[in-house]
Amino acid sequence: MNRKVNITIGRQFQSGGSEIGKLLAESLDLNYYDKKIVDGTAAGYNLSTAAVEEHEEKPINPLWYIPGGSSYQYVSDPELIYPIGMRVAQAQFDFIEEEAKKGGCVFVGRCSNYVLRKDPNAFHVFIKADEKIRIKKAMNHYGIAENEAKKLIRKADKNRAAYYRYYTEWEWKDMQHYDLIIDSGKISSADAVKVIEAYMDAFFKGQNI
Repeated sequence: MNRKVNITIGRQFQSGGSEIGKLLAESLDLNYYDKKIVDGTAAGYNLSTAAVEEHEEKPINPLWYIPGGSSYQYVSDPELIYPIGMRVAQAQFDFIEEEAKKGGCVFVGRCSNYVLRKDPNAFHVFIKADEKIRIKKAMNHYGIAENEAKKLIRKADKNRAAYYRYYTEWEWKDMQHYDLIIDSGKISSADAVKVIEAYMDAFFKGQNI
């Protein structure tokens, strides 16, 4: 590849998507955006880091549009009438778009494959793993019981799917929106990076990218 591409990483909760994305960025010498999306959004869009972290990749409270609802914002600026969750999402999408214009980025989550759907230099990956494997990872990571880990994983995936559907009108698990699907439960993160790189080489062959 002669020019640096933008790579988006969609991922199931506790599938190792963030780790794979970071290793891939290091291997290809690309800018890595996961937590940096949070920090960049807060810094550039007049939002607190705490607000971005609290509301990112979470579905909108259905009460937001009801006068008196807990999330409704009455303010003088018309743009701020929308709830904080919607403003966080739009700010993140704008941030991803702006950074992608520079080229050479790896973006994790935040509907980034949808945001960059018209970018000819973008490559979209989805990381998945069997639920049993993800439950064990959650148990080890958070120090929680199996039943609690199962609830956490299912809730996180449900929230991501709802968030994705709300802002894109696409289905999060619809694989037609990704160029490559990796089962991280079958191979190591390091090997997943090798697979992605090899596939990208073939994918962009002859496209002068």
